[in-house]
Amino acid sequence: FNKERKLAFVAGVNFDSAATFQHRREKDKWFYDPRIKPEDLQAGEDLYADNPLDRGHLVRRADAGWGLTPEEAKLANDDTFHFTNCAPQNAITNQGKQRIQDGKRTIHAPPGLKLWGKLEDHVAAQGRAGQRKLCVFNGPVFRPSDQEYRGIQIPQGFWKVVVFASDAGAPAAVGFVLTQAELIQDLREEFEVGEYKTVQVRLQDLEARTKLDFGIISGWDA
Repeated sequence: FNKERKLAFVAGVNFDSAATFQHRREKDKWFYDPRIKPEDLQAGEDLYADNPLDRGHLVRRADAGWGLTPEEAKLANDDTFHFTNCAPQNAITNQGKQRIQDGKRTIHAPPGLKLWGKLEDHVAAQGRAGQRKLCVFNGPVFRPSDQEYRGIQIPQGFWKVVVFASDAGAPAAVGFVLTQAELIQDLREEFEVGEYKTVQVRLQDLEARTKLDFGIISGWDA
């Protein structure tokens, strides 16, 4: 967790597509993480009110909400709704939709938009197709130049690393970065959807961008 930015450096999950129980999504209810005190060290509800910012899951709810019993699956599902597991994402990208309704406005995705939500769906589908167990890591790309909004610097990029066993049984990994040319035109109270692009990157390049050390994983590029 990044105390200065009030967001997580990284969040990770083990995803078992063949688990006995998968918990279905219910009405969202977000909580402060009790491990971090005082609570105002976490970017909370005030950041997301009355704007097109979503509480973007870092660990995706559907990737975590599984277990050997219904109770275990629900607990894992509910755990993803802590503010330490979300970061401000534009609603278009987070929800994986070509357009959303924001009050009286309809916000359209730019042409050619590669949606983060669609990438997440693809990763999960690949896991299910091969009955694979995946390790998925996610986080924001923090830059000193990120613009401030309501006292929080808004990340303009997010990264994802998926670790899995290849068809030959060898460890492998793929990394992706969601970048945005112009996330916010006028970073006050009005948000505009900029141009997003999702690209696959080498893990060593991702280490350089995020200043994180992925250890032996960085040599497993698939």
